[in-house]
Amino acid sequence: MPGMAVINEQVSELIRTLRKKGCPTRAIAKHLAMTGIRPSMGTIRRHCRLAVVEKKKRKPRKVTSQVMEIIDSILRKEDELPARKIKELLQRNHNLRICLNSVRKAVRDLGWNFGKGWMANMESCLAERTADLTSERARVAQLLAENASLKADLSASRAETDNLRQEMQELRETSQRSLLMQEMRDGIGELHSALRMVHSTPVRPMPRRASTPAPEFDSSVLPDCQMSPLALSSSLNDSIQIPRQWADVCLRDFGPEDHARLHQQSFGQVGRYGCLLFRHIISEENYQAWSKTTNWDGSKGKRALPQNVKTFVVATLKRHFPDMDRGGLKECVNKINEFLRTTRKNPQVLTLL
Repeated sequence: MPGMAVINEQVSELIRTLRKKGCPTRAIAKHLAMTGIRPSMGTIRRHCRLAVVEKKKRKPRKVTSQVMEIIDSILRKEDELPARKIKELLQRNHNLRICLNSVRKAVRDLGWNFGKGWMANMESCLAERTADLTSERARVAQLLAENASLKADLSASRAETDNLRQEMQELRETSQRSLLMQEMRDGIGELHSALRMVHSTPVRPMPRRASTPAPEFDSSVLPDCQMSPLALSSSLNDSIQIPRQWADVCLRDFGPEDHARLHQQSFGQVGRYGCLLFRHIISEENYQAWSKTTNWDGSKGKRALPQNVKTFVVATLKRHFPDMDRGGLKECVNKINEFLRTTRKNPQVLTLL
């Protein structure tokens, strides 16, 4: 049998020191066995009774009263936040790292159990939102009704505008017809004057020899000589055609200051400059008479511009744009035709051409 282990004062102090550190009895026996001392478990317990075992210090609690106040303030702002969202807010805004279970326990301890009171609050909030939605729907319905009435008024205004445009077009066509009829009457009056002069002039007889018989004229050869002036004018009236080109008109003055202004407005472009020049030299009355019925060369069943207007425009373009080619002149003609295609409400505004 092995000899009994001798426990001296140093070994006893070692046992008590290990016990103070919190080592259990079995760990103390194992430690002593490594040094060659093999006491029994009862001996170790007996020597340990003399030592006061210090309990392990508990880690400080993270969920303090301040943390509870922070969680309560978060839930008061928004009581429907889940525990995971509260944990993220604590970590992001307050730099507090608390586990999810501790957050849930703190929420329960604060009394946020989402019981009947929470459901009552939710029902009241839902009722308020339903009332707001109902009022919003009524307002939207009222706005839709107002929009429908405005659309109806707009349609009526458009119809009235179309009728006015049609009446204006008819009046314009009537005025143009009256102008043409006046020109035809003037032409017929000139023909009547010429015929009166012809019939009022006496015819001198031709001398002939006595042996020569007088020539006999067939009445079918010169039928117009036997017609009255009224019948002759009516027959000429049937054969008269409307002229294809307007007569020459008076042009406005065009000086160096006008050239500088038009050159600045046209940005040096030939077509824009030519159209601005054309609008400058003609009068408002001529424009109203030529719109929708006139173009540059009288094509497509329309009348041509007066020759003096075209000559002045081309000569001015050649003088101020020496390098102008046929393409530039064609662009100018297209701009003028486009300007005459419709009647503009404010023909002075030409910056959009």
